Formats: sequence, C-alpha cells, structure tokens
Amino acid sequence: MKRFAQVLSADAVSKALVGIAAVALIRYMPTGEYAALTFALTVATMGGQVLAAGFNRIYILGFESLRLEERMAPFVAAQVWLLLALVLAAAPLVRVLDVSYPLVVAVAVGLLLSEFAKTFYQRRLAFGRYSAIEFARALAQAAGIAALIAIFGSGLRAEPVLAVQGAALLAPFALTLGLRLNWTRMLDVAAARELLRDVLKSPYPRLLVYFALVAVFSQVDILMLKALADEQQLASYGSAFRYYSLLMLALGAAHTVLLPAIQQSGSGAALDRLYRQHFRLLALFTPTVLLVAWLSAWVLPWIDQGRYPEAVPVFRILCASAVISFACSPHVNLLMKLQHFAFLLYLVLGALAAAFVLHLVLIPRAGALGAAWATLAGSAFVTVPIFFLARRLRAGLDERRAT
Repeated sequence: MKRFAQVLSADAVSKALVGIAAVALIRYMPTGEYAALTFALTVATMGGQVLAAGFNRIYILGFESLRLEERMAPFVAAQVWLLLALVLAAAPLVRVLDVSYPLVVAVAVGLLLSEFAKTFYQRRLAFGRYSAIEFARALAQAAGIAALIAIFGSGLRAEPVLAVQGAALLAPFALTLGLRLNWTRMLDVAAARELLRDVLKSPYPRLLVYFALVAVFSQVDILMLKALADEQQLASYGSAFRYYSLLMLALGAAHTVLLPAIQQSGSGAALDRLYRQHFRLLALFTPTVLLVAWLSAWVLPWIDQGRYPEAVPVFRILCASAVISFACSPHVNLLMKLQHFAFLLYLVLGALAAAFVLHLVLIPRAGALGAAWATLAGSAFVTVPIFFLARRLRAGLDERRAT
C-alpha cells in the first residue's frame, strides 16, 4: 500500500500538471486543430506502445533468463530499430495526418525511450526515481504548453504542441538512463539482432504480440472516429478521453506496483495480501469516479466553454469503463507470472475484432457516444475474463500446495 501511495501521489502531481496542460489545450485550441492533435497523438502513442509495452514487460519478466543486465543497450537499440521500421512501413499515414509526420515520429520515439527509463527503475523497485522521470516529463510538457499559449493564444496549432511533447519525453530519458547507456553498443546491429533471436526463442513472443494488439485496441476508438465521423465528434471524444486518462493514472499506479511485486512473490499468502490491498483501493476508487462523473456536468462545459457538449455523456460512459478496468485488469499480472500468454493473445484478438464491429455499427449512428459505448464493451470483453481466470488460477495454486 505504501508503494502504491508513493507512485499514485507522484503520478497525481504529474498528471495534475498534464491535466492542466490538457485543459488549457481544450480551452484555447480551435476545434479543427484539437481534432488534428488528438489523431496525431493517437498515432504516436500507438506506435510507441506497440513496442514499449511488450518489451518493458519482458524486461521485468525475463530479466534474468535473457541476461538483460549486461545487454541493456542492445535491448533499447532493438526497440528503436523496430520502431524505425514501423515508421517506414506506416509512411502512407502522411496522407491522413494533418500535421508533420516527423513530429509524430519524435513523440513516438520519446514515448518509447522514456517508458523504458521508467521500467528500468520499476524493476529495481526504485519508485522514487520512477516517479521523478514521470514528474520531469510532465513538468516539461506543462511548461512548454504554457509558453506556447502565451505566444500563440487561441491561434495555437497542433504542430508546436507535438514538438513540445516530443522534447518533454526525450529530455528526462537523456538526463537519466541516457547517461548510463553504452551508446557504442546502441549502434551494434548484430547485438540487437542476437537479442531479438533470444526473445523469439523465449516464452515471450506471444506477450509481445499481445501488447502490440493492446496498443492498437486502446486507440481503435480514435482511429474509427477519424474514419467514420467529423472533426467535431473526434474533438469531443478527444476532450472526454483526456479527462478519462487522468482517472486512469490510478490503474497505471496499480500495475506499476503489482507487476514486479507479483513476479517476486513466493507464496499464496503474499499474493492474497497484494490483492486485498487492491480491493481496498477499489473501494476508494469507485465512489471517487462516481463523484467525478456527477460533477462533470458542470465542470466540463466550463472548461471547454460549451464547444463540446457531447463530452459529458462520453466521459460518464468512460468512467464506467475505468471502474471495470481498475477492478479487473490488475489481475493480468498473475497471468503473466504464470505465462498464460496464449490466453491473453486470443482474448485481445477477440476483443479487437468485437470493438471494430461495434465502432463500425455505433459511430455512424451515435458519433462520439457510440465510440464510448463500444469502448466500454470492448474493455469489459478483455478485463472480465482476465479477472475470472486469475481467480481460478489462484485457487488452483492453493490446491496444488495442499497436495
């Protein structure tokens, strides 16, 4: 509980800074520019997370078996080379982006590197340094956006914001883990290739694919809105999604603490203690979200000056998704410990297919609201089965120990 509180409190300060910056952007940016920024950040986030989420889990789960302490530079280099390959493969996106593609790439690279820097300290349970990176990039982003608003005012465009966000992500990595890396080995393509071969021979390739699909799944709502709705609907959903992301900092803190703790737990009693702590946190999280959802009817229109009336009902639907995710998804850490990667992969494949169909049906009929309902259903499709399987596996561990 103490570690969770430490990560959550640091994340709360960081996300408060990011939240203030996000609110300022919603208030000052023209609707068209905000829609362009929403889609560009979605593409950048998806590009970075397709690799970062899976590789960072492997860094924790396979640290000893893959000898990653002595191979950190090739491990980082492999991710960067793969991301650059994705960048080249996705070059046709230039036609649908309303902003500079190199800026989107810079944000994706910055996300990839700064997330790994956080994971490096997460595995060591050095949550103070983990939180310092999060705080530094949030402060840099908030200060940069404040400067842009002071300069451009209500004429602020998406491209300067992307430039600030890319720099804010890269700077903390450069000043922390960047100083520890052997940059000569970063250019050793043979070492990176050998590491990738070892990963492919390990139990983790399915985990990589799982997190790549999760990255797509988490952004499919914005992608489908871009394809099927107008910029007003996209901007409305994007504004609600920014508020929803602030709620999800609690889920991020739970995963940050539970993954290494569960990985290092050696007994059923230790697991029970961790999940009892999680249940107590859920008892605090749920009424807080309900209160925030109720207040949103007054707060959101004040922030966006009435430009996005659909944001309130969209946000309330996403609040329900946040509660379901907080209740169920942390149990995925036990499935990862026990290497149930095939189950996770097939589950997210089914969820992605279901979400695609739901968005395809609901967005033309209900716009941003349809996307929110599809997101809620897709989230439940993934997290609820994870919860029940984890409960069954936990009971099975007790039975095996008893015999």
